[in-house]
Amino acid sequence: KLNNKLNKFGIHYGWIMVSMAFITTISSSAAMSKPQVLIIPLTEFFGWIISDVTSASALMFIVLASLAPFGGALMLRLGLSSVIIISSILIISGLLICIFVSEKWHLLLGIGVCLGASSGILGLSLAATVATRWFNKKRGLVVGLLTSGFAAGQLTFIPFMAWITTQYDWRFCVLPPLVGSTISAVMFFLFGKN
Repeated sequence: KLNNKLNKFGIHYGWIMVSMAFITTISSSAAMSKPQVLIIPLTEFFGWIISDVTSASALMFIVLASLAPFGGALMLRLGLSSVIIISSILIISGLLICIFVSEKWHLLLGIGVCLGASSGILGLSLAATVATRWFNKKRGLVVGLLTSGFAAGQLTFIPFMAWITTQYDWRFCVLPPLVGSTISAVMFFLFGKN
């Protein structure tokens, strides 16, 4: 139904998917950047050393690298919308764990496993899948737009999350990627196509 309504206005449904995927990419990038903002606040609040926090980031990149080769196959098997919803749920879970962190292993689970897995199953497969599934002539443009979402997420949200941390509390810095991931999951649940 949505596709027919968009066609009446001359809007290709693929651009809706690009818009939703861009929001997903920005939110995922912001969530992956969050550990950088939390290093100092967590070490000061809990009296931990820097390596206690950065080890969770290291685990995140190991999990990401381990799952990234399988992201595209997972999108083919489960469908694009399903993988994005799963990824968003992992991001939301990881961020909620970080809000209530009290032990070092909570960081390993929230940042290392949840955020690493969410980014790993999306990876660059998201851009390639959206571009090849809905576009013929403008694939390069679509891949470029979606790839730029990673930089846009970091450029936009790291300063904002750092400001939230210094002005309020370090627990509140998870709110921007948490809200973005929730919006992304809801959009793909309602309007996404596999």
